[in-house]
Amino acid sequence: MKQISKLTLIILGGLAFNTLQVTAAEADVASVPPLKHVTTVLLPGGAETGEVGINTHTGKVYVANFGKYTVSVLDGVSDKIVATIPVGNPAYVAPGESEPPFPPLNGPSGIAVDELTNTVYALNNNGYLTVINGRTNTVTDNYAVDTNGASFGLFTQDIVRSKQTGKLYIANYANQIDVVDPKTKAVLTTIPDDNANFLAIDQRTNRIYVSNYWDATVTVIDGKTDTVIDLITGVGAAATPDNCYLNNTCVGSYSGIDHLAVDETLHRLYVTGTYDGSLITIDTNTNKVINTIYIGTNLFDVVVNPNNHNIYVISDLFSTLAVVDGLTGKVIAKNIPVGNPPTPTNIGSLPQGLAFNPVNGKVYVGDSGDTYDVPNTRGEVVILEVNNH
Repeated sequence: MKQISKLTLIILGGLAFNTLQVTAAEADVASVPPLKHVTTVLLPGGAETGEVGINTHTGKVYVANFGKYTVSVLDGVSDKIVATIPVGNPAYVAPGESEPPFPPLNGPSGIAVDELTNTVYALNNNGYLTVINGRTNTVTDNYAVDTNGASFGLFTQDIVRSKQTGKLYIANYANQIDVVDPKTKAVLTTIPDDNANFLAIDQRTNRIYVSNYWDATVTVIDGKTDTVIDLITGVGAAATPDNCYLNNTCVGSYSGIDHLAVDETLHRLYVTGTYDGSLITIDTNTNKVINTIYIGTNLFDVVVNPNNHNIYVISDLFSTLAVVDGLTGKVIAKNIPVGNPPTPTNIGSLPQGLAFNPVNGKVYVGDSGDTYDVPNTRGEVVILEVNNH
């Protein structure tokens, strides 16, 4: 079957539910915005932006431009683009296909950084891992880490790195998690997961969390043994009946859980619900859902500010960012612009990537820049910072 872009599914889901309203209490919204806009940086040759990664030791920011097969490198001090690195393979054709798919599925979607060795790993959608020297901004290696087809075709879309073991964990959408040793370039094991979506890691406990998009569950993996040790249920609402997404027969609304983020100090895991606009909080000590709030349509990526425990979450469809106080669970800001919103004739800029640097207090949003409506549009990085008044 033809490969289906996860981004395409997100867009369709957002259009189907774009009448949802924000239900967080207005009284929870702070009078002084917790974030302020710094600048917006155009990406030279970058568009259809995926994830954003940061090396807090060097301050460099890495933006995966999966539609242009590049990684943009941003200097975190000057907020200038210092390099554009070709990665991926635009000519790649998946087994059984006659032509490259559209939207493009062979460029980089995920970024992982080894800060000690200054190495950047760019995960490409076609199962290849590109290794970048962070000092020279050059590609040093490129090798296959996954060759198995998933329900929607091969679509390796997310990656995290364990600081304790150095191992890489790679999500092949709706199929499995690959555990890779970057030193030997070997796939050590594969963990079956027919709903695998995005990943997060608690570096203190070395536990990896996998959002299972349709089932409204989160898989918990022990990074020491690389085995599943728990399955957290009730993470939003599941799509019903089971496997209805395969033939488009789902009944009613469901959460469609996507990105995750960990607050290691508070022992909290936050998960976004794309379809119903929910932000779900999980206690990582008990692996139980303890709170769910509804912020707005198409919540996608989420990160945590470990300095003040604020949670930043973007709506890719409406190009907005909301801020939640992790200590109280209350929304303190919403509808902060991080791109161009949709219009009756334009999907908008669809911000996909989100990262926070606790050293300089800056939030980086990777924005596709209306790529789906305006040909040759350049992507951009919207930069905000913590407002200390």
